[in-house]
Amino acid sequence: MWSLDDLRALDAVMREGNFSEASRKLGVTRSAVSKAIRRIEDALGTQMFFRNTHHVQPTYSARQFHARALEALEIADDATEMVRAGKETARGRVRLSLPTSLGFAYMSEALPDLLEAHPDLQVDVALTDRRVDLIAEGFDIALRLAATGQLLDSDLLARKLASGVVELCASPAWIGKNGQPDRVIDLAELPCIWFAAAFDHERKGFWDVTDASAPQGIHISGPVRSDSGLALRAAVLGSAGIALLPRFLVARPIKEGRLVRLLPAANKPRYSVYALRPPGSHLTKATETVLNSLQRWLERVEI
Repeated sequence: MWSLDDLRALDAVMREGNFSEASRKLGVTRSAVSKAIRRIEDALGTQMFFRNTHHVQPTYSARQFHARALEALEIADDATEMVRAGKETARGRVRLSLPTSLGFAYMSEALPDLLEAHPDLQVDVALTDRRVDLIAEGFDIALRLAATGQLLDSDLLARKLASGVVELCASPAWIGKNGQPDRVIDLAELPCIWFAAAFDHERKGFWDVTDASAPQGIHISGPVRSDSGLALRAAVLGSAGIALLPRFLVARPIKEGRLVRLLPAANKPRYSVYALRPPGSHLTKATETVLNSLQRWLERVEI
């Protein structure tokens, strides 16, 4: 089958009137031009030129085909220029999936500055705590929180943007009524608020929080579980129990005295924030700009 390069060879021969001049214009050998024309003739089943020693005369079929081929070359050239321009400036649309809790903060704190600096950039933001299918749903970037060293979607392109810690906390009202746990093992007997990515029939969750009383972590249960970090924060602020949440969700309420940090000496898990991209996807200037914006913002946030 012929290619765009073959069409360029055809166009050069049509304009220059012979194969030698066409080859010089294209910077290729005369043989390469001849082979390109032959591929087109074989694919179409018709002759493109009447040839003699010094000149070639296009056939009627060649004139018809060349007129339409020029349209294809113009479209290809326009597309090439558009992509090249996109590499130089951040323009076009980027589809972004963010965890709900991080997404609200990013959209209010960093996204306005990004769009002001890059007026030709468009960002579609989906806020969800579920694991989106980047390929099937057409996302360019998805942020994921995962335990440090763990990332389930190994087939995706991953870039680590930040690291964070979790906090064990409860409201002053809840502590006033129930007291504070002294050891991790005590959590097994207390109402806990926990994250469940997919609801099932399990009545207990597991927290990777350890001390001498629970060196392997602890199984917990409680009245509330949710797949939303914001919902869990609302529940712990409402005195529904004890929660284990990323620091960025509870740092401000702790500073303001609306939540109390529990078991500060216990070992708590760390997590990483990854930016994931579909495998084989090209890193456009627009996507790279959004990625850099996310990373700079996460470096300022108390993760």
